[in-house]
Amino acid sequence: MKELRRALEGLELDQGVRIICRLGDDSKEGFLFLTKPSERYCINICSRLYDENLKSYVPGGEEEWIYCESVDEVWKRVKAYVQSPLQAWIY
Repeated sequence: MKELRRALEGLELDQGVRIICRLGDDSKEGFLFLTKPSERYCINICSRLYDENLKSYVPGGEEEWIYCESVDEVWKRVKAYVQSPLQAWIY
């Protein structure tokens, strides 16, 4: 989790973080994407669907967009979705 926080603090305009997260109170998983396209951070939370053709999970379905002004605000929101063990990738 400390590495994830450091990654958020150092995000460049062309970088992002993808996290496999939990959605709601059930065991459904989704994707959480974090970017910083401008001065604000953008959090995109969406469903995670299995694509039979690709044999891989892809983003799809319901989406929620949240904009935050600071790393602290992002961190408060992201912690509610992160599951253990953490599965996150910087791109």
